Order: sequence, then C-alpha cells, then structure tokens
Amino acid sequence: MPLNKKKSTQGRHQEQNRWLEFTSEVPFEYVEPVASLFSRYGQGGAVIEHSANYNPDEGESLTLPAKATVRTYLPIDEEFKQNHELIHIGLALIAKLSNDVANNEREINEKEWVESWKSHFTTLHIGKSLVIKPPWDRKVSSSDHVEIVIDPGLAFGTGHHPTTKMTLECTERLLSEGMLVLDIGSGSGILSIAASKLGASKVYGLEIDPDAIKSSETNVRVNKCHDRIIFKNSSMPEKEINNLKFDLVLANISAKTLSELSIQIRSVMNPRSLLIASGVLLEQSKNLQSVFSNNGLKLIEEHQEDDWVALVCMAI
Repeated sequence: MPLNKKKSTQGRHQEQNRWLEFTSEVPFEYVEPVASLFSRYGQGGAVIEHSANYNPDEGESLTLPAKATVRTYLPIDEEFKQNHELIHIGLALIAKLSNDVANNEREINEKEWVESWKSHFTTLHIGKSLVIKPPWDRKVSSSDHVEIVIDPGLAFGTGHHPTTKMTLECTERLLSEGMLVLDIGSGSGILSIAASKLGASKVYGLEIDPDAIKSSETNVRVNKCHDRIIFKNSSMPEKEINNLKFDLVLANISAKTLSELSIQIRSVMNPRSLLIASGVLLEQSKNLQSVFSNNGLKLIEEHQEDDWVALVCMAI
C-alpha cells in the first residue's frame, strides 16, 4: 500500500510550465521509502519502474529485480526550493544505508510533464465491469461498464496498486444494491465512488488528510455521485456515524491501523455485515486475522497479489 497522501495541487500546474523530473535508481528493498519520499514532496505521487520477465502460463513465478527506478515531478514554483531540499535530505539518509543509489534530475516543460503522466497512468479494467480512467482518456466505455474517472495527481488511490485493485474487485463482487457503506481512509475517493456506482444507497468516507478530502470531493463531482457520498475529515470514532450500522465497510489502510480500529469497526457493523480490509502485507496477515477474530470479525476470504493481502471478514 502506498504511504502517500498527496497534497492537492489541482489547477497549480495550469499556472506554471516548468517542472523538475527527479529519478532515483535504488536497490529494490529501498523502493518503498524512496517512493514515500517522492510522493510526499512531488506532485502526483511516485512512479515505480522495473523490469521483470516471467511467463505465468509456463508456471514461472515473478522474481523481483535487484533494482528499480522511482520517478516524481516537482513544479518549479514558490514551494520548489523547500521540497527539492527535503527530497535531497531524504535521499542522503537512504544513501547512508546503500552506496548503490543513482539520482538524476532534469528540467522539463509543461507538455513533457503531461505526456509523462499520461504514459504512466493508463485506463484500468478491474473485475468484470469496473473501468478506472484518468481525465484525459475521452474514450466512452461500453454501457455494461462502470466508469470511474480519477485524477492521479490528487491523492492516493488510482487503482494501480494491488491493495486498491483487490479492494475494488471484492467490492464489485460483494456489494448489493442499497447497501450502506463506510470507507475508512478514503484517499482519492475511488472506493467510495465505486461503491456508489455499484449501487450503494449511501457512502460515508473518513479521511484524516484535509487535502485528500478536497481531492476526493473533486473526484466525486467529476463522477456525478456527490449526492450519495459524504466525506468527513476525521477517523474513528466519528460521532456522525456512531449510531449507524453499515452493511459493508471498506478499509484500505495499514495493518497497524486496522488492528487498532478493529473494535470500533465491528461496533458499526450489523451481524453478517462485511469488512473488506486491505493495505496488509502477507507477513502481517495471520496476526491481523487473529485480532479480527478476537473482536467479532470472522475471516471468510483471503486474497493475495504480490506481497499484499486483502481480507474479507463477516461480523458475528
């Protein structure tokens, strides 16, 4: 699960036309901290590039490469100097742990920046019907598809990460018409929007980052489902939902936070209501399952992609 919650800069890139492209080639074990650093101080998050050749049809498994390239972009504006320095400080700390880090930066113009993001954020087809697309993809989806438009530069949650993808797949399969849904750690709003478009009667999204709230509200308006989604700049417990009982809870957050909130999550669920919990590393899954079980959440499904796991639990 990406660690970033991106600062909303909607419209800022339209006012200036100079960018710094920052790339760092690092050993694979340092990809996550570098991506987190870039996501915090760059615009639009971080792009991770690596080559891994394998053929699953021949029974081959994916072997991660020794190194990967992490890329981000900094708008050259009033915040550039500070963000640039902070990235260099973070990379210097990582370089103390590994001498196999190569950094590069170059200035690009507005057109190059736009084309670069377009090349990295393409339309995704998830599950049987979900289509996740960036705003610049004008192609009209077929009538049997559920189309969700997400700006990748606004906040965490574009559907590209395994945790988001697995949560969306489970939501599509398990959500029934008219369900009341809670989305904990709503980020870009992608899960809330998907739940709404798949038939939820109402969706409540909780998010602690105020900039992410602004981004999610923008995405909801673009997707024309603002009348069925309510975002709150808070976490649990949230007084407005304390007296509600949800049919489905979505939580793509860290395993630590899931564990800490498990009692409160169960308290807002009816018996037999469902929890889809992701953001969990494979090595954390068993411990979290135990915590859930002790707090009235019975595991009914476990899904894995790469090193990430999604758990589906039923309230008992």
